[in-house]
Amino acid sequence: MNPRTRRRRLRRGRRGVSPIIATILLVAITVIIAAVLYTLLIPLLGHAGTPLQSNLAFGTTTVHQPTVGQIGCAAGDYCWAIQIQTATQGVAPSSFSLYVQNTSGLTVSTTSWNFTIIDASNHLVAYAPGPQAGSSTGWTPGPGYSTDNALNLAMTLWIDTGSAHGQPGGNILYATGQGSWYGSIHTTLA
Repeated sequence: MNPRTRRRRLRRGRRGVSPIIATILLVAITVIIAAVLYTLLIPLLGHAGTPLQSNLAFGTTTVHQPTVGQIGCAAGDYCWAIQIQTATQGVAPSSFSLYVQNTSGLTVSTTSWNFTIIDASNHLVAYAPGPQAGSSTGWTPGPGYSTDNALNLAMTLWIDTGSAHGQPGGNILYATGQGSWYGSIHTTLA
């Protein structure tokens, strides 16, 4: 074999693929692998529960400034009454926890507050002292109810601030899913 031919073959063999094309191919292959893994793994990593936001909604919020007293709001206290607008698929007090934020996004202390759910006949469904409403196990059932009883449209959530002085100005009440429930909903306490 001729030495010149041999050198040419060696030079051609050393050239390979240009670095730019190699980089483009590497990026393209990485993107394709990432897309395939995303498509395969997302269904496995998704939520295995029920979305709170499509099964519970708060309706009209009414302010009750120092009241004469009733179930859910002690006499002389500043309270909010929030209608349950949507309640489907068995959403119950044990399905969510509650907390309040001010307009700056800071969590409001609800130590002296009480959260109460009453039915259309003014019967106590469940109640939770402020700090305990932040837990799905913080709810205590009313007579004849359990914390797993489903809410319905005839029910009202009462929030009693525990004093004659309210905190108006747009605080926001959040309900966050607990257990097999996920997501959150909110309403403004005007």
